[in-house]
Amino acid sequence: MLLFKKILFATLLHTFLFAQVTISSKVDTSLATIGDQINLQVSVTYADENTNITFPNINDELQKFSVISQKSTKPEKIGSEFQEDFYFKIAVFDTGMIEIPKLTVAINGEHFADTKTSKHNVNVVSILPPEEQVEPKDIKPPFDLPTIIPWDIILFILIILTISSLWYFFYKKWKKNYHVSTFDEKYIDPPHIVALRKLKEASALPFSTELEIVYTYTQISHIFREYLEGRYFVRALEMPTRDIMESLQTLSIDNTIELQSVDTLQKLDIIKFAKQLPELSEKDTIIETTEKIINSTKIDNFLSQRSGLTEAKESLGK
Repeated sequence: MLLFKKILFATLLHTFLFAQVTISSKVDTSLATIGDQINLQVSVTYADENTNITFPNINDELQKFSVISQKSTKPEKIGSEFQEDFYFKIAVFDTGMIEIPKLTVAINGEHFADTKTSKHNVNVVSILPPEEQVEPKDIKPPFDLPTIIPWDIILFILIILTISSLWYFFYKKWKKNYHVSTFDEKYIDPPHIVALRKLKEASALPFSTELEIVYTYTQISHIFREYLEGRYFVRALEMPTRDIMESLQTLSIDNTIELQSVDTLQKLDIIKFAKQLPELSEKDTIIETTEKIINSTKIDNFLSQRSGLTEAKESLGK
């Protein structure tokens, strides 16, 4: 009696679970060559949207085949039922009539004898018979490509050409009306001529008040530094006296002239910065000393004086 109840319960459960489940399957070909990919589609329809469909032993059941890929679609409602499709891509490497066995479909984890797909026979040959072979297709003839005009590139090039033409036109016009003044170097006074002329002008400056005295000595200092810069190519206008002395030591200058130059600059610095005014008669002495140094170190030939830059660079190791 107990066994009968179990059988009856199992029968009712099977009827409840699978009465409204339909399983169908199909393959895309019945004739294939070795290594061809065969597409197997399994469709399952059911009424309860909570039904779960799985294939528990697909690799075990397709032992003679190589499962290349498998995928499934989401359940789709068709009328009052739901349909779920499963796609298997398989390949076989044996010849002859090969049977794709029935695949077990599990419904909510349960499967019975009638929850299987249909079996399918596929004839696998090494090459297709002549009547099944596909004729080679002709090579497609060439076809004319549509003409594509890059209007944006053409417009950009036209703009560039227009701007270039306008620039060239105005440049030629400006160059025609603009004359660059040229000069001959032989008419440029050498540094000692400029310095001696400026010293003469400085000696005639007013020299009575403290402000005038400081200004005069400042001018003399500037003139002397300007001469050293033009003569020896050292940046005397921007350097303190200490640095000028170090620069002069690297040049071929008489030691007496060098000491006199440094002494003169130091005296001028004291007057200019410390405002320690000397006797009025000292102005003529400083101007005479400065002129003496300039006359002792001058180069009359201006072109050869410019070539002294090379000598200075070589002595400085530059």
